[in-house]
Amino acid sequence: MNQLFIELRAKLKTGSLSRRDFLAGALATGTSLTLAEAALADIPRRGGNLVLGLVGDGAGDSLDPALYNSNYMNCVGPQFYDTLTIVDEQVKARPSLAESWDAKPGAKEWVIKLRRGVTFHNDKSMTADDVVFSLNHHRGKDSKSAVRAMVAPITEIKATDKFEITITLDSGNADIPYLLSDWHLAIGPEGSPFNDAVGTGAFILESFEPGVRTRVRRNRNDWRDDRGYVDSVESLAINNTTARFAAFLSKSVHIIDKVDPSTVAQIERNPQFQLFHISGTAHVSFPMFCDAAPFENADLRVALKLAIDREAILTKVLRGYGMVGNDQPIMSVDPFFAVDIPQRRYDPDQAKFHYAKSGHSGPLVLTTAETVFGGAVEAAQIFQASAARAGITIQINRAPNDG
Repeated sequence: MNQLFIELRAKLKTGSLSRRDFLAGALATGTSLTLAEAALADIPRRGGNLVLGLVGDGAGDSLDPALYNSNYMNCVGPQFYDTLTIVDEQVKARPSLAESWDAKPGAKEWVIKLRRGVTFHNDKSMTADDVVFSLNHHRGKDSKSAVRAMVAPITEIKATDKFEITITLDSGNADIPYLLSDWHLAIGPEGSPFNDAVGTGAFILESFEPGVRTRVRRNRNDWRDDRGYVDSVESLAINNTTARFAAFLSKSVHIIDKVDPSTVAQIERNPQFQLFHISGTAHVSFPMFCDAAPFENADLRVALKLAIDREAILTKVLRGYGMVGNDQPIMSVDPFFAVDIPQRRYDPDQAKFHYAKSGHSGPLVLTTAETVFGGAVEAAQIFQASAARAGITIQINRAPNDG
């Protein structure tokens, strides 16, 4: 009985069996209706239009993956582009357009086997030449790619077979499979201008209005059958936190990102919505350019790190939805998290000592906006107040959300 039920479910999943016939078959096996209905609920159905309300867009957004620098494009780009690898929920590198990879001794040379039978949106079959062209798009002195520094150690990328490439580096790097998962390193056809979003992704671009909306439709020739369940996706640019949340409450959009922690209680009280608390790998920070004045001074950097009241930001801004960071963009669930680094804590006296040692004087400007992360402006204000107790003056420059 159970085996027959499993077979019926498999046929339903592949579309060779209707839902009505599935229920009839399930009842014929003696399976309860409750169990059959539960199984139906677990099986994704195709169709419908998904509307997203996203933050972080701007009028200068580009379809070129090398130029993605906003949360909006980081979400929209993977709708029509794939990368060679992906990183799963266990923080493991997994195959995508690359089928496998192998490092030669010393990890200076990597051989990447490519997936066969993959077709671009323009019906061109993907080969090694396309991958070499796409990766080289980010290299060279004239490249404006956001990941130019990440690929700088690569000395050569060449096709060593129709479905194989070899990457050579100036030194060993065990993290190449992870590097190749970066959304900027999207794969397009050889000769692509990268302004038409022709990729191998689950969706095909229909329209793109920078700073307004993006529309895509399902790629019916997708090389994967476990994604692209909706017929179309509309990604709306909604930078204002209040407007984005209002659109969600009114059901004008189905999903929003960067939920302000202050609104969580309101969602939990609404029986129409279900809230999931999931640990993620995102981090928020106040970055400093360590190669530019005045932040090339190590004592100044240490002073600022000691002048942040992290617990206050976690409690007052994030409402406890997070954990205190330790000056490394790696979550504690990540296998590369360094457990042996002592946690840096708020210490205004030590901050004052290092600030005096740095020799710096005058205010430091902290530029922020609501779109950086939920509560970014409030977090900057807390930083400003905690630094003041260490004798450090921080001026907040509140930038436009689309800037």
